[in-house]
Amino acid sequence: MVLIRQVALALGAFVGATLLALLFGAKNLGTALTFGQIAFAATVFALMMFGARPGARGRKEDTP
Repeated sequence: MVLIRQVALALGAFVGATLLALLFGAKNLGTALTFGQIAFAATVFALMMFGARPGARGRKEDTP
């Protein structure tokens, strides 16, 4: 369940940043997709650094 939420968050960041770049006047779709890719990479990095760890205790999402 946690993996599905993390994948949805990363894809949502990609789509959201792409649409915002288009909304704010990106020259073309390639430029907007570049901003989406940057947001995707930043989100994946944040999930890896601050996300739930398999061996961590005290996290609610780790308990069945």
